[in-house]
Amino acid sequence: MHYTTIYDLWTKPLIDWRSLVLPFGLAVAALVAAYFTRPGSGRTGLLIFSVAAVVVSVGIPAFDLYQLKRHKPVTVEGLIVGYWEKDWVERRDGKNNSYSYEAFQVDSVSFGYYRNVGMAGFHNGETDRVPLHDGMFVRIQYVPERQLDDDRILNRIVKLEISQK
Repeated sequence: MHYTTIYDLWTKPLIDWRSLVLPFGLAVAALVAAYFTRPGSGRTGLLIFSVAAVVVSVGIPAFDLYQLKRHKPVTVEGLIVGYWEKDWVERRDGKNNSYSYEAFQVDSVSFGYYRNVGMAGFHNGETDRVPLHDGMFVRIQYVPERQLDDDRILNRIVKLEISQK
């Protein structure tokens, strides 16, 4: 059977440069402000903020990617069954927060993810979403990841291939 690779974690860059524009911009602004302020007037706080902005924005995604790449993926192949998706909006603190969730099973292995959350692994959140549906034949490599808060296993997709019959 011939497959077309839709997503492959190993071909993705470590960090998308667009996600670094704001943190690096804030860090540069904080460094400039620290340079032009008198010693003892918050300069240390600005310098700590500039370093923290860069470390957090680079460190968290890099650690997430490292966690997925250090495990040997498990492969499952078969038809997508039980596909469902849900889009909703919650209002908090006067702001609308949009959410989108997608889930399905392949050969009794469950997959589910928030589509609009940037994270390592496939989450179908790209501008060109993959139109997944029941009956589609796929091959998926995934890493089972135990959740710290409730011991659930979340199967994170590291490679998605769709059959071309």
